[in-house]
Amino acid sequence: MNVWMLIFGGLLILALPMVYVASTGKTLLERIAAVDVIGATVIAGLMLFSAYSGRNIYMDIALTLALLDFLGNLAFARYISGRWQ
Repeated sequence: MNVWMLIFGGLLILALPMVYVASTGKTLLERIAAVDVIGATVIAGLMLFSAYSGRNIYMDIALTLALLDFLGNLAFARYISGRWQ
């Protein structure tokens, strides 16, 4: 087992509590924050896999996912603030 797989496994283990919070969070904001952390963890995992495999396509997917995650967070923030009624 190499270092890349250990780091990727560590990211997976760190994401598990956020899956629990996203499914059983008390408020909507807690759930949204947990989903955001899961998205950041997936982005980091894709970047690590891109560096491990030497293929740039995974980096492009990670950057696209980061952009979509950011836009999704903006949409949720605007929805929560009450501007969309």
